[in-house]
Amino acid sequence: MDICWIMDASKKVVKTLCKEINEHFLCPMYSDVMRISEITTTTAHGKPVESIQLTCEDGAIFVFPKDDCAMLPIVHATTEELGIYLWE
Repeated sequence: MDICWIMDASKKVVKTLCKEINEHFLCPMYSDVMRISEITTTTAHGKPVESIQLTCEDGAIFVFPKDDCAMLPIVHATTEELGIYLWE
């Protein structure tokens, strides 16, 4: 099997996966330092919005629209873990 063909196919797969998570908050679902929960919030006009709430170890709370989040099966959003996620 030609190694160039394998590399070309791998490149296409990684490019597709990267497009899916591009411009999203990368949320590590298995984080050991944040509690992650799905909540419903409302806009200023009263419209319900599905959101992701992150509660950090220090008590800080962050809320993101669910549609803006890429929920990834990783512990930390590091280059190493993202590489393993993309490889698998």
